[in-house]
Amino acid sequence: MSRFTSNFLTIFCACILVSGCAGMQPLLYSEIIHKSEKNAAPLSFSPEEILIFNSRLANLSPHASDIKYKHLNESFQNQKNDTERLKLVILALTPDHTFSSHKKAQALLKPMQEKISDFTPRQQGLIILLGRLVAERLEVDAQLAAEKKRADTLAQHLHELKKIEEIMNLREKPSLLKK
Repeated sequence: MSRFTSNFLTIFCACILVSGCAGMQPLLYSEIIHKSEKNAAPLSFSPEEILIFNSRLANLSPHASDIKYKHLNESFQNQKNDTERLKLVILALTPDHTFSSHKKAQALLKPMQEKISDFTPRQQGLIILLGRLVAERLEVDAQLAAEKKRADTLAQHLHELKKIEEIMNLREKPSLLKK
């Protein structure tokens, strides 16, 4: 048997062994989640419900989104529950709306992040995901503000340079007329 063939068979066998072990991990992880969810407190919100809300929100018109936000906000003010809190976070993360605010999303999510151990692993996963999304959006907002400030400064410098150029051109014109 050639050297190439023996190396190929060795790598092939190693891949089969590794892929067989990799198939076990999701099974074990799902068993752990299933056991921990049995011992956890009852669901205060359904992660699936929040994700369905997010997908439905994408199909709403801006006007319908505004109405949905007003109703949810009023309902949340009357009775603060986790489902409406997370829906408001999703709405606050939606771009190009009057109610869009990454800082508000962060403020809404903070109480849930502080008591994250009270939630099931699936709920924790959604809270962590939304927390990372909010942090990322806030970082992008900060970068955008810094770039805007830099662009404004450069525009001001350009304007000043144009003024200097005009002054220099005015000074040169009389000397050109004398020749």
